[in-house]
Amino acid sequence: MAPEVRAQLDEMYGLDEQLFVQYVNYVAAAASGDLGPSFKQKGKSVNEIIAATIGPTVVIGVGA
Repeated sequence: MAPEVRAQLDEMYGLDEQLFVQYVNYVAAAASGDLGPSFKQKGKSVNEIIAATIGPTVVIGVGA
């Protein structure tokens, strides 16, 4: 990976910050319900993925 691309990705995901700052930002976002982008499913947020699958999970859980 080119160093320029790496630097751009680090900036986009906040990885250019100190580890403590990254942690505080993550906890604050998670507490407000924002779990961030999915790394596996491009273009979707983790919230969207959870929302799409929570229905069957609840049905199975209640049935158990």
